[in-house]
Amino acid sequence: MFRVFVSLAMAVLWTVVANAQPANSRLDDIIKRGTLRVGMTGDYRPFTYFDKTMSKFTGFDVDMAEALGKALGVKVEFVQTAWPQLMKDFEADNFDVDLMMTDSSETRYQQKQHPGVLCAVHPEKPFDFAEKAYWLQRDVALKAFVDQWLHIATEDGSFKKIYAAWFD
Repeated sequence: MFRVFVSLAMAVLWTVVANAQPANSRLDDIIKRGTLRVGMTGDYRPFTYFDKTMSKFTGFDVDMAEALGKALGVKVEFVQTAWPQLMKDFEADNFDVDLMMTDSSETRYQQKQHPGVLCAVHPEKPFDFAEKAYWLQRDVALKAFVDQWLHIATEDGSFKKIYAAWFD
């Protein structure tokens, strides 16, 4: 009898916790708002660079954010931040998707910018394992969408096309 009570109590608790999610996910909010807010420092070429003369961000992460916005059917709003302020801005909900990190990609980019001067040594065979990642606000639906979008972009060649524009 005690086991049945504990099992029933656990089932009720699990149901309460599972249903404690907000009615709208962040993904729902982004779509309703019509805007994906992306935090950028603007000082980390080739990923994000803010051109003051044009008041515009450029870079690999910028192109990927635009592609994600297109997949979501929303506009992309780039939110200027700084490295020391990044976590505070993230926690303050000033943006939805922040950054992508890599090492071998940057070496390819720098080699492209300085041909004959710099050389990326075996970027296709790094000494350790690393993956690119997006830093997202905690939201199951948004994460699932971004995961699926990245999978499709990898499979249909659109990721490779954006990557080639910056690193090949």
